[in-house]
Amino acid sequence: MTTPRPDQRHVGHAGAAASRSGSGDLAGALGYPGTPPAVPNCVAAQALRRGVAGGGNFFTFPQAARIWTVFLSYTVVSDTTYTAATPLFAAVVQLAAAPLPLAVVELSLAATSQHDSGTCPITYNGLPVLSGDSLNLTINGGLTVTGVRQEASAVVLYSIP
Repeated sequence: MTTPRPDQRHVGHAGAAASRSGSGDLAGALGYPGTPPAVPNCVAAQALRRGVAGGGNFFTFPQAARIWTVFLSYTVVSDTTYTAATPLFAAVVQLAAAPLPLAVVELSLAATSQHDSGTCPITYNGLPVLSGDSLNLTINGGLTVTGVRQEASAVVLYSIP
C-alpha cells in the first residue's frame, strides 16, 4: 500500500488497484453500471437478429429470478424506396407483467440509403422477477416501414436464486 500525499485521500481495498481516486467506491455507492457482482448460476435468455415480425415474448421465467444485465442492439437500414415519412424508430426489452422497460434504443433515418444503429447495455443489481413473468422484445411497436429493414437483438443475463 502506498502512502497518500497530503492532497490525496487514502482509498481502501474497494477502489481499483493502486487507485487513490475513490472512483471504485463512488461508482459502487451510486449504483452506477460497471462490473456486476459474481453470479455463479447466471444464464442467458436471448432473442437474436429478430425483425419486426420476430418481436414479442422471447422468454418466460420458470420460477422467481433476478436480472443482472440487459443488452439490446437495434439497426435500421433504408433503401431507395424509403420516403422518410416515419423517421423515428425504437426497440424495447421489457417485462410483460409490469410492463417495466429494461432497455430502450431509439434511432432515426432522414433519407434513403441510410443506416443507424445503437446499443443499450444496462447492469442491474439482481432486479427481482416473479415466476411466470416474460421478457418481451418490441421492435418499432410492431410496425414495418416501407423501404426499411429493422433488426434487433436482446440478451438478458439472469439467475434463479
